[in-house]
Amino acid sequence: MNNFRLRYNPLQNANTDIDLALQTPILTTWDLNGVNESIDVFENEIVQKAVNPIDNFETIRYSHARWAPQIINVDPKTSTHYDFYFYSATTDSSITATTTNTAWVTDYRANGFTSRQIYYNEDVFSKSYFKLDFYDSKKSTSQQNLLTIIIPTQQGLTTSAVIGQNTVQIRKPEYQLNFTGDKEGYFVYWLKSPEFFNPEINTLYMSAKFYDASIGGFKRMMNSPQGTIDNKFNFSQETYFYYTLNLNYDDYTYEVFLGNELNPLTKVGTDYNPIKWYEYVNPWTQNNII
Repeated sequence: MNNFRLRYNPLQNANTDIDLALQTPILTTWDLNGVNESIDVFENEIVQKAVNPIDNFETIRYSHARWAPQIINVDPKTSTHYDFYFYSATTDSSITATTTNTAWVTDYRANGFTSRQIYYNEDVFSKSYFKLDFYDSKKSTSQQNLLTIIIPTQQGLTTSAVIGQNTVQIRKPEYQLNFTGDKEGYFVYWLKSPEFFNPEINTLYMSAKFYDASIGGFKRMMNSPQGTIDNKFNFSQETYFYYTLNLNYDDYTYEVFLGNELNPLTKVGTDYNPIKWYEYVNPWTQNNII
């Protein structure tokens, strides 16, 4: 604001009849242009504060993106492949410096289930399942669990086993999930519009656990066997406990990748390169219950 000082000398102006006029450089006209627009903006702001904003929570199912060219009269390759490996050491439940990758196999019997329990789908087996959790970050101290997928043991490929004198087919933890056949756990149900999150979320980080009904606890899974790690119990969890899932909001598909700060992202989940999970053997707790 400008300051003005006015001086008036009554003696100097006593003998004159001239009226004095004071001119002030202060604008006294009103400009009403844009006032109505400002009122509308103010009204909208008040309404937004008084009424809850409208958020789009509509979800839609995302399927696996095609990973092989379309061939006439042949189903497109859109399946998602999972292989789950259990630690099969029989003499020692802990990992040692000499433990090799062959100690992990895709066989429920390595987890302690019998062929009879698997074949007859007994409760200890049928109530077990794989649990996939999807997070917004790999940092366990700040991540949020955004969705969960369950893959039951009643699905999956089969292998031969002998019960008594009969050779039968029992389930094994290898899955080829698709639109038909084994499809539970195939779809990712996620938001149709990315506008709910700011910034929008295009990438989820997937971890896996196996719920073992025979012990009533979860067993954590890794994306690599501990036999490949030099320090088998002191390693980066962000590197070995997650896969990366990318969402495509245009065609509602997803793709899964394996990678870390040392290796580039590699596409997985296909026939020739499945998503592989390996049981993590915890050295401090018996039966690896978490």
